[in-house]
Amino acid sequence: MLIKHMLTGITCTVLLTGCSVQSLATKQSTLAQQEATGITATRLTNQRQWRLKTLPSVSDLSGLDSASIPFLSLSQDSINGFSGCNRFFGQPTTLVQASSGARYALTIGDLAMTRMRCDPINTQLEQTFIAMLNSADHLTVQWPFLNIYQNDRLVAKFVATDWD
Repeated sequence: MLIKHMLTGITCTVLLTGCSVQSLATKQSTLAQQEATGITATRLTNQRQWRLKTLPSVSDLSGLDSASIPFLSLSQDSINGFSGCNRFFGQPTTLVQASSGARYALTIGDLAMTRMRCDPINTQLEQTFIAMLNSADHLTVQWPFLNIYQNDRLVAKFVATDWD
């Protein structure tokens, strides 16, 4: 009887592992097809969060509490996220994909924000982060990274939260 239960457990484990490997292979295949055809727009959706990795004008993000790290979600219709202290939301006035597929022209319109009081470090981070968004003129998606530029100078790098 014990051997029968062990075999059943092993069979279930093998079947479940096979399913997860297949779905991972399917996901990788889909991403490869998107890369080959230049279709990266599906990566800019309201459902995908991009967490800030580097903001060159801020020397060190590693000292921040993980709950204080800014993130954003960006699509043709909306931009929203967390700026280090407050939540923000609005609409990009321009988000146009270039023919190369990986570069987008970007202009952020007015952003609405919550107005919570924060410590000076987070307040400074928030001001720098929002200024960066307002000055951005284009972005690139190089999976799993989203890079934001001003005049061809990298001003912020994000990583997809479903990747990192």
